[in-house]
Parts: sequence; C-alpha cells; structure tokens
Amino acid sequence: MEEMPQLEEMYQNLKAENINLIGVGTDSAESEENLETSRKILTEKGVTFQNISPDPENAFYQDFISEILGYPTTYVVDKEGNIIGAPIIGNLENQMDVLQKRIDTILSEK
Repeated sequence: MEEMPQLEEMYQNLKAENINLIGVGTDSAESEENLETSRKILTEKGVTFQNISPDPENAFYQDFISEILGYPTTYVVDKEGNIIGAPIIGNLENQMDVLQKRIDTILSEK
C-alpha cells in the first residue's frame, strides 16, 4: 500500500505522454467486504488512476490473474496489448530503471 502515492505520481506524469496506469485488485471482487476495503484504501491514498476488480468467475481472472505469484506484480503493456518484458515482481522503488526502460520502449514506438 506504500506504493500507492508513488504510483499516483507516476500516473500523473505518464498521462501527459498518453500512457495509462491501471491497477488490478486481485482479490477485491471475492467479497463485498474486500471490494469495500479496496475502495476505501484507494480513496484514502488519493488514487485517481483506474482500478479494476476482476470477477473470480471471469476468464481474465482464471487465465491471467490467478497465475500471478507475487505482489505487487507490474506489467508494461503497449497499445497493441503486447506485454513488454517479463513481469516486474515486488516493490517498484528499487526497480524504476527497469520500468523506465520499458516505458521508453513504448514511447519510442509512437
């Protein structure tokens, strides 16, 4: 949860480059209580980027989300839906150079 303000700042910087940030609450749709807790945390942290709560019965959840092994996991996806590089697992603070290189890859495609 400590990353939320950092992610919000990153989102504010990236949207000027027409790059979006989307959060996925992997367990937020498992119960009404989880969903409400997730919403409360996002509000308290001042998050304005889009967050989705995938339904555990949905194929997206079953085929993709259920395969995530570490939290948080960050994927960089280009406008065609291609994942750029391997997932970045763990806190982004120490991996910003890796993330920036992938973002630069997307920006160079424009």
